[in-house]
Amino acid sequence: MTEPEFDKQCNGVVSASSLSRAEVEARIISMVRELALEVGHRLGNISPQSAFGRDLGIESIDVINLIIQLESIYNCPLGFEEIQSHEEGDLLLEDLVSFVCSSVSQRRTLGKEGARTMP
Repeated sequence: MTEPEFDKQCNGVVSASSLSRAEVEARIISMVRELALEVGHRLGNISPQSAFGRDLGIESIDVINLIIQLESIYNCPLGFEEIQSHEEGDLLLEDLVSFVCSSVSQRRTLGKEGARTMP
């Protein structure tokens, strides 16, 4: 998989047109597998419906670290508090994927609007 192109108008944030949900999901699954190995878990099948705690055995502090890594990768603040406030119970992988895609897309839109209003 190649790295997505970066949109210079949006301070390096991956552009929504080059950011596919499948790429985000694949990246998160890869990161989850690495994290699981680090903490000594062997994971079987990971699906979009996998819950981080219940199905994957990943503690909330590890999810926070995962989110921090994603913020760095996509150069976009995600905010764990915001993710937690939208979820009741265990966070699902598909919810994190949706949140990342939405946050990056919103950031890109704000960046373009800001670029249009500047003289």
